[in-house]
Amino acid sequence: MYNKDRILSYSGAFSMPTKTSEDLTSSQLSGIVRKRPKKKPETTPEREKYRPGDYTKFQQELVDQVLELKPETKPFELPGEDSVNDFISRLIQAESSGRKSIVTKQDGKKYTGLGQFGDARIKDYKKATGKDFSMSDFRDSKKIQIDVMKWHVSDIDKNIAKLGDKAKGFNKDGLRAVAHLGGITGMKKFISTNMEYNPEDSNQTSLKDYYNRFSFSSKDETVRGEV
Repeated sequence: MYNKDRILSYSGAFSMPTKTSEDLTSSQLSGIVRKRPKKKPETTPEREKYRPGDYTKFQQELVDQVLELKPETKPFELPGEDSVNDFISRLIQAESSGRKSIVTKQDGKKYTGLGQFGDARIKDYKKATGKDFSMSDFRDSKKIQIDVMKWHVSDIDKNIAKLGDKAKGFNKDGLRAVAHLGGITGMKKFISTNMEYNPEDSNQTSLKDYYNRFSFSSKDETVRGEV
């Protein structure tokens, strides 16, 4: 007598019985097909906790650092429809996935919070606004971080406006992202060299990577095509 459960669970090659099983019909037996398992992509045990995706190396390292934290149930969003809030919401997703207390290190420097700001840029904010707070206050306060991010984008926009015709043909959100990653001076070089100036950070994310990423899902008009 053939056992149905043993036939269905058997993982090796088997020969079809010469007589009909009382448990399975011939059509059921003929439908049992041994499938070759799919080859798993190269990954790490930590990354297997997340669905495969088109992460940059920098994004994946951020994911790896927050594996023990509860994932956000929905994307981080700021109220309003203006382009500044839209850009900040998307930047937060790219930099921190909405986690205000995350701290990362690159080239020996620490970057903190929703927008992953370093000490130098926070000092720029304090100097420009006259406000003062500790790094502990910054890390723990979503409001302070959002205030810094709004000033940060406004300061970038002022520098883009000063470039006048030199910035024409570039997507505004793309340039905002370039300035966030490479600084305002780096953004100016990126424009003046027609995107030939394209350094990478320690995680192999280039200025052009960020320009492309933020340009092509922007609500702003895109006047320069894919590079």
